[in-house]
Amino acid sequence: MRALILIMSIVALLLVAGCAVEQVQQPTTPAPVEETKYVAPVQPTGQIYQVVMESGQYSPLDLVIKAGDTVEWVNVDYRETSGEAQDDYRGNRDLRNDQNPEVGVRYTVTFENAEFNVDLVPGATAQYTFMQPGQYFYFDQYEPAIRGSVTVE
Repeated sequence: MRALILIMSIVALLLVAGCAVEQVQQPTTPAPVEETKYVAPVQPTGQIYQVVMESGQYSPLDLVIKAGDTVEWVNVDYRETSGEAQDDYRGNRDLRNDQNPEVGVRYTVTFENAEFNVDLVPGATAQYTFMQPGQYFYFDQYEPAIRGSVTVE
């Protein structure tokens, strides 16, 4: 009798399993795909702009350039001075002697975002290639009121 109950239980399970309702999945709408635009990396264009450091200022004060262009800062500032006054101009003592009463003036080009910082003695140059659009503000650490900017389009 146990065998008969066991067989009937198995048959009943098979019948129930065979009668199970198959669930049909509704097709889903795919999520919209955002278009990915390829942006080629900016390459230096070879265009070089010059900012001259003279008479206590950057000239020109503001530049507008394109991504990939380079700015070159050139320090040509020398001031006539005598004796103790040379320290007022943060000068290069090696340039001043009895035959040359002028002293060279040091500048820095320091970006406000700290990405670039260079100290330029008289006669020195420094270059920076701007790869990203934006506005870059810079100043002289010795005289923070001396400021300039580069706008990169």
